[in-house]
Amino acid sequence: MNNPSATSLESFRLPNGLTVILAHVPRLKRTSAAIRIAAGSHDVDRAWPGLAHFLEHLLFLGTDTYPADEGLMPYVQRHAGQVNASTGDRLTDFFFEVPPVALEGGLIRLCDMLAHPHFALEGQRREREVIHAEFIAWSRDIRTHRLAWMMHPLSRHHPARAFHAGNRYSLLVPNTRFQTALKAFHARFYQAGQMTLALVGPQPLDELRQLAVLHGSQFNTGEHVQQTPPPALLPAETVKPIPLPDANTLGLMFALESLPAESSEAIDCLSHWMHAEHDGGLIDRLRKKGWIKTLKLETLYRFEQQAVLAVEIALTEAGAKEASQVARAFFDWLAFLKRQPDWTELQEEYTRLAQQARAISGALALSRSLLEHGLTSPGLSDAGVIALQHLLSQLRPEHNLLPIPDAPEHNAEPVLDWRLPPLNPFLTPALTKVGKTPVSLPALVSSQALSPDHGEGALYICWRFPEPVAYQPALIRTLNHALRVITDQARQAGVDVSLSTLGQHWQLRITGLSNPIPAVLDALIPLLHTPGHDVWRAFSQPPPAPNSMPIRQLMSRFDDLVAEPPYTAADQAGQSVEGPALLASLWSTAQWHGLAIGFSDATLDQLRHCMLNLPGTTTPPTSTLESRAGHWWHTVTGHSAEHAVLLACPAPAHDIHQEAAWRFIGHVVQPRFYQRMRVELQLGYAVFSSIRQVAGRSTLVFGIQSPSVTTAGILGHLEEFLALLPSEAAALTQEQFTQQQRALADQFLASALDSRHLSEALWSAHLGGYSLTYLDDLREAILALQPDDIQHALQALRSAYHGWTCLANHVSTETHWLTL
Repeated sequence: MNNPSATSLESFRLPNGLTVILAHVPRLKRTSAAIRIAAGSHDVDRAWPGLAHFLEHLLFLGTDTYPADEGLMPYVQRHAGQVNASTGDRLTDFFFEVPPVALEGGLIRLCDMLAHPHFALEGQRREREVIHAEFIAWSRDIRTHRLAWMMHPLSRHHPARAFHAGNRYSLLVPNTRFQTALKAFHARFYQAGQMTLALVGPQPLDELRQLAVLHGSQFNTGEHVQQTPPPALLPAETVKPIPLPDANTLGLMFALESLPAESSEAIDCLSHWMHAEHDGGLIDRLRKKGWIKTLKLETLYRFEQQAVLAVEIALTEAGAKEASQVARAFFDWLAFLKRQPDWTELQEEYTRLAQQARAISGALALSRSLLEHGLTSPGLSDAGVIALQHLLSQLRPEHNLLPIPDAPEHNAEPVLDWRLPPLNPFLTPALTKVGKTPVSLPALVSSQALSPDHGEGALYICWRFPEPVAYQPALIRTLNHALRVITDQARQAGVDVSLSTLGQHWQLRITGLSNPIPAVLDALIPLLHTPGHDVWRAFSQPPPAPNSMPIRQLMSRFDDLVAEPPYTAADQAGQSVEGPALLASLWSTAQWHGLAIGFSDATLDQLRHCMLNLPGTTTPPTSTLESRAGHWWHTVTGHSAEHAVLLACPAPAHDIHQEAAWRFIGHVVQPRFYQRMRVELQLGYAVFSSIRQVAGRSTLVFGIQSPSVTTAGILGHLEEFLALLPSEAAALTQEQFTQQQRALADQFLASALDSRHLSEALWSAHLGGYSLTYLDDLREAILALQPDDIQHALQALRSAYHGWTCLANHVSTETHWLTL
């Protein structure tokens, strides 16, 4: 494996005041740039709430040098990268990730847009409407209402209590004073002394340094501006509590002052152990009592020596009746941690895990981590242990700011046998025992597309069932409950485990560092066969109510409904069904095949021996997915008044040339779709298009969530957009066509794909019936495309010849859509 210790770090300051952090990481296939501005929503004059967030949006609207259609977002999209920004209380971050060859082009655009923004009023008016749409969705969200309830006990003088999102009425674009404040905020904070640039990638430090010096020098010279210290978190007098918004959620909140400097790492460490799934831990004990569904610790506010920590515990029906006992158990666990006489072992284990996480992080995650922590080694320092002890002394019942229901008199205090987390068994896994005779498993296809020397691998297993699976979502939910301890430990050791459905197929993904994967699989298999008795509660309970944005609810159902919509079972509790017997019956008829990528011969032998114990029998891989012409509709019910639509347009199955054409269309369309739907029509803030792989087929996906346009209106705009594509494609010159071809083909070079994207591409190809030379074949097909091929593909796309599937949170009112 590429040695993580080969990573080289460097930090320096440019003459203009810009702080630069560089990381040369040889194992990476992609590169990232991130810039942090030490200013956020709480640094804005209270007369203009939302100004900092508004400015973040405006910076993406283009400059004199790079107009909007040549700016950072379309540039990164053309290179199949990621780009985003976030405005926090006291910080604003901008970041992107691209292939190494595209780093300089992205960095030029990022620095230019931050240093030389346009403040044209017409662009401001359009972007204000986008923010207003975001505000409407935010104000309707259950989470927003709960957050307001949680923050109510804080002082009304503290900015954490104030409104900072911005809307049509707070962002007074035509107002001269507003324009003056906007430009003054940019001049004061968007200067070099207030900024940190992080560059991460496989490039040598010299190359990264040259880029940082060349492009970071364009920022105005400045000194660091000391941000105004906040007032006290708590008011002088206790605030009268407001009614509890949800009896099924227990909230605890703590306003902390005078925290030591190392409190951030202490909070991170506490969060890690609080969320750990080990036997005898907080979550494990409360779940086994039947009291909780989930528990989450969140930092709602953090600046200098202040922090606001909140704990949200989703209660079961039984837990809602015992909310006070749940709270007592929580504080008892904190006291148990504080009583530990020696933190050395926990400190060393947490540090090992934190270092492991950094060693396997992608470029984007690393660049953001460097902005947060600088060159500090990850983990818990000795000073951090002291800070953690201080933190635990503050998290006491008398310091909780939220009301807890009174305990019934007959209930005694809970006596729970807390246990410290064990050492992670997958950090230094023992070799999985294998027999002396080599195992032949034709159902497991092996690929060396990832070199075993790289140290990362991927194992995919797919089960097929002869009949539609009854209570499928409840079964998968139960199995995931059973696997959660192993999944959590594997994640800490650099291995991601995912059990999911794809229509009527079940998929197990195990990806990450290759050495622990055989041990992880060996630990998972017994639980797949026989989940523990206590986890079947998840099978008999109703599914959790959706509480996310409508577009995210649609995305969570996307693969299932697009893969095999007519046969996908509805999510329902198996209250009158014998779950273990149902699972055993299913496994007795299941057939599986799989794909292993990036393993040495010795590790493959270990995997094959483990897989002899998998449930089901082996079967050769086959692809049975066929095109289904026409318009198909599926309503995913929710509780939002906003309208959300996902339109899925799959390419023909088993046709690499048509897939190449579909990918070309997706590549060219992505920035234009965003510009048309979000910027020009202002349909909403959740707008995107992309190519997704579903059951081995490339699928062009369009997504829109709107607070003001109906489902029918959204579909009308989509169809109008698709109708214009043939003429827009015909307008491409031969030179432009060739440039787009090459840019797209280069995205599928094995050298340009990180381990995760490479493995997912090969697994999707495997499901689609393609050979392991899929990436080379696809590049060849893309480079062979002619303009007529695109026109023919667009004709098939617009006519729904290969089928359209629409997922929406409202019912269709048009007769040509067939309801699934």
